[in-house]
Amino acid sequence: MPTKTKLWYLSKIQLFSAMSPQDMEQMERMSQMETTAKYEPIYLPGDAATSVYFLKKGRVRISSLSSEGKQIIHSILGPGNVFGELSLVDDEGEHDNLAEALDETLLCTIHKKDFENFLHTHPQLNFKVTKLIGFRLKQVTSRVQDLVFKNAQERIESVLESLSKEHGQVLQEGTMINLPLTHQDLGELTNLARPTVSDIMKRLQAQGKVLTKKRKIILIKQ
Repeated sequence: MPTKTKLWYLSKIQLFSAMSPQDMEQMERMSQMETTAKYEPIYLPGDAATSVYFLKKGRVRISSLSSEGKQIIHSILGPGNVFGELSLVDDEGEHDNLAEALDETLLCTIHKKDFENFLHTHPQLNFKVTKLIGFRLKQVTSRVQDLVFKNAQERIESVLESLSKEHGQVLQEGTMINLPLTHQDLGELTNLARPTVSDIMKRLQAQGKVLTKKRKIILIKQ
């Protein structure tokens, strides 16, 4: 099988779905491919925010520390996703969160200034990025509120609903979260111990709310 090109990977990024071949070629020229080993950080809080990242292979976890020093997992991203986009609205030019590879990852990076210049001449993409930034900021607020105000099962249900919107694939029986997730992953997203997550997932299956197939979780239509 021939090696997949950078352009092929870029074409699979959700944000670029409506871009012309000419625009994609320009994006290819601006970008660089990088690999990150499993469990290695891609950037740390305080690192200079000089690039936007496009995930082509593997999974990436985005998290931050609360004022009490507690790690808050904002999202687990799969192929086709973008991260580091909040650097576009950060005047200080530093990351305030942590991005780390959960698997060996393949990334496409574009320098922040190059991407900003590209957005200025592509209003439709600019609009999509603006919506994405708003969604991510709302996601951060929602995660914090869940930890404070919701019980364990409500936290699990809330994060599954959020993941289904971001990574959902509609099936006859419901919406599949098209991202491999372990109970440990769900525990980190909800600040719950893995055994607690396992008990709640069994309860949700007994209630007819979810089912699992090959490490994929399906939210059943109610």
